[in-house]
Amino acid sequence: MSTTRVFCYGKLNVKDVQRAVWQEPKEGVHGRLIDYEMKLWPETDIPYVEYRIGETVVGKTYDLSEEQLARTDAFHTDSYKRITLRDGDNKDFCLYIKKPPEEPKKFSFKKKGKKSKKSKQGK
Repeated sequence: MSTTRVFCYGKLNVKDVQRAVWQEPKEGVHGRLIDYEMKLWPETDIPYVEYRIGETVVGKTYDLSEEQLARTDAFHTDSYKRITLRDGDNKDFCLYIKKPPEEPKKFSFKKKGKKSKKSKQGK
């Protein structure tokens, strides 16, 4: 059975939350996320991380099955984005970060030009 390593820095380090999301508690391995900063969503106690040079986030990594990873995706809602990073031992792990705001839609405008002879004749 293949597993995916996920770095958790918030509520998924709480055993009751793990039981609810993963159907079982996990021990995990203590770790640090270098060059990231943990913040809280406005008016909540829900954490997220953003890239910030010189900062460190403490957390744990967990090995998750495909089903547990899918449940973790659902737990994080659309406000988060899962990315893959590589640790100091050159091993991949996943991290959930705050999803960037959507870029504004780009509009294209046609320049007004002279009407063709066909359009003038058709009137």
